Amino acid sequence: MTTGAEETFVSSIERLMVRWGYTHSEGRVYGALLISPRALTIGEIVRITELSRSTVSSALAHLIRAYVITVYVNGRKKMFSAVPGLLELFLKQPKDILKHEVKPALESLEELGVEGPVLEDLKSLECLLEALPSLESRFKCPSPEGGNFK
Repeated sequence: MTTGAEETFVSSIERLMVRWGYTHSEGRVYGALLISPRALTIGEIVRITELSRSTVSSALAHLIRAYVITVYVNGRKKMFSAVPGLLELFLKQPKDILKHEVKPALESLEELGVEGPVLEDLKSLECLLEALPSLESRFKCPSPEGGNFK
């Protein structure tokens, strides 16, 4: 990293990505590509992130499969760029949590015949997680230019 602000940005994106199930390396690579004004080669990503070439290569492969990185060939070089998609990555989390954690927990409680505060809490969480994606389509944040953006 060349400046403190750039490192702060990349580290922040790295922490977000780790919360969302990506590795630290994937988060660093994605953050470095997000902040870059142009597509980067693998060598440039290695230099910026200070990760090994094999680690960067592995991270890029996973991020490409997750559709958050695009790659194209420029002559003999592969060029990588980030697809800005933090909102989409964030909104994927409630769906995954609902499907993989909350619903199975509710089914287990029902099978066990458990009622009370735990069941009520999980049902409230289920309701909120089901509503969150639909809220995004109705909610618009003001943009810095005075308009609206999602």
